Amino acid sequence: MRPGIFIAIVASLALGGLVACGQTTPSPLGPTSSGGGSGGGSGGATSSSGVGGTGGATGGGGSGGGSGGSGGAAELHVLFVGNSYTSVNDLPGLVRDLSIAGNPTFVVSSVTVGGATLQNHVDSTGAMAAIQTGGWDAVVLQGQSVEPLYQPTTFQSAAVALDVEIDGVGATTVFFETWARAPGHAVYNETWSGGTPAAMQAGLRAAYQAAAVATGGVMAPVGDGWETTLANHPTLQLHSGDGSHPTMAGSYLAACVFYLVLTGQQTIPAPSPAPTGLSESDAATLRAVAEATPW
Repeated sequence: MRPGIFIAIVASLALGGLVACGQTTPSPLGPTSSGGGSGGGSGGATSSSGVGGTGGATGGGGSGGGSGGSGGAAELHVLFVGNSYTSVNDLPGLVRDLSIAGNPTFVVSSVTVGGATLQNHVDSTGAMAAIQTGGWDAVVLQGQSVEPLYQPTTFQSAAVALDVEIDGVGATTVFFETWARAPGHAVYNETWSGGTPAAMQAGLRAAYQAAAVATGGVMAPVGDGWETTLANHPTLQLHSGDGSHPTMAGSYLAACVFYLVLTGQQTIPAPSPAPTGLSESDAATLRAVAEATPW
């Protein structure tokens, strides 16, 4: 049974807490607002897009601009910090689109730099400044795909450093558990990978769970959803041709997991049409996997 994160939002416009795996004390997700996002101009790696009324999250100097709408619905303001695993197929936008038919809706922004580790985000990508602007209900942290296994100490210390800033603006830290590489990938020649997809996924799971426990955050089990899908629905292609990055199906599954974790809901209500490149039947299968994935 999932913990109740999103509690009586229509009646009270109040949010419940996100609970990390193994945690018993919820941390508040933060206030809602009626604001839509406002984006910046060209240049830079930070972009913003919003759903809802005026005000809300402010985008940085990235290439994406914010979009507003009519008010009335409760909102969650979420900043995604990561690299190409987040930017490919516009994962934040997919999460936002899933929320259009529901309550709350999402205002999303992102700081993504190709190949960036969490330590890079601490040092030089602009993520720290984006976090410090505040106004976030949650900040999603996605490490480089092998960073938790190859540089475990640095990964954990950077996660804590970012969490300090996230706590400082009253937001909740959400860790994006990534997925193992496809079978046969060259990474499995490295001893730290574990040698198989199952071992690599177990290592990623343990590392992200440890970060969530250390910071009082929550882990979004995207990689677990991938593992289930690959085992039970082998005709669905989640890895792109490089055996690492996601196809649209892989990104959509990730978006479904994030929607459920961020709202605390157990189902995705009346989702919008499947994104381009994904059939409605495959989208329904992926939603069902996400809804059955425990966290």
